[in-house]
Amino acid sequence: MAIQIEPIPEKLSAGGFAVILAGGDGVRLRQMTKRIAGCELPKQFCQMLGDECLLTTTRKRIARHFPPENVFFSLTESHEEFYRPLLDAVPAENKIVQTANRGTAAAMLFSLFRLAKIDPEAVAGFFPADHYVSDDVVFMNHVADAYRAVANKPEAVVLVGIEPLTPKSSYGWIEPCPLETAQFYPGVRKIGRFWEKPTTREAAQLMKRGGLWNSFVIVGRVKNLIALFRKHLPDLYRLFAVGRLAVGTFAEHFTMGSIYRMIETHDLSFDVLERCREELYVLHAGGLSWSSLADPEEVLLKMAQLGLKNRLFPLAS
Repeated sequence: MAIQIEPIPEKLSAGGFAVILAGGDGVRLRQMTKRIAGCELPKQFCQMLGDECLLTTTRKRIARHFPPENVFFSLTESHEEFYRPLLDAVPAENKIVQTANRGTAAAMLFSLFRLAKIDPEAVAGFFPADHYVSDDVVFMNHVADAYRAVANKPEAVVLVGIEPLTPKSSYGWIEPCPLETAQFYPGVRKIGRFWEKPTTREAAQLMKRGGLWNSFVIVGRVKNLIALFRKHLPDLYRLFAVGRLAVGTFAEHFTMGSIYRMIETHDLSFDVLERCREELYVLHAGGLSWSSLADPEEVLLKMAQLGLKNRLFPLAS
């Protein structure tokens, strides 16, 4: 499916990879997507907030700053009927297809091994395919700053933290280190602590202390991101390392299929990010509204804010 792509700013067109994470099953929203689309499908493939599915809106957003050849899609084989018509024009080498969904950690590491075959020194960013962003220009300018920050400090891994509008307790939060901490790039600070779904009272205190919503957009050099997995998820790393020679070749599907049958699902936040938080940075991203669209209540709220609730859920009005 052809999409209209804005001209690529010179600042990012010269290099850097973007990986759109589109392999999740979206179990919590199955009933909602069935009501909207007429069948149960992962939310990234659902026209949940308008005439385009979330994957397409994410793809357009990323295309503002990255040429098509630098954009990769992490997918799951069982979703082919949904992604094939959307990504028909995307070259096979830009589709990183998992034989099964084993969570975000496995999807990232598989993608990183594929990117390492191209350029292990390159800066790569990982972007969830199923989030809402109110202003693509503002958001992608923040993303560009994250890439520049890594260019300034090659060993850095930077997460994009969204300036909160409310003390939302259903989100993951990032608490940056105090402002007195030296900054190597404007708006970027060391991460002090991750908070996974704090209470409303805790979230209110986090807002006062400059806490940020975790967008799960992660930017770093390919080799440095792989090193985090090697250090903090060594068993998962070793499984992928065994098959690294097959990555990007005709043998990839068979080899990765065998590996994925041995993989356990890991929690990216707890098993990787929390364990290496002292090695991570967060970039403050303000001036926009953002939602993870993680549960039906959040989706219904966003639909109402956008004036879509009556059109998609007439019985709920």
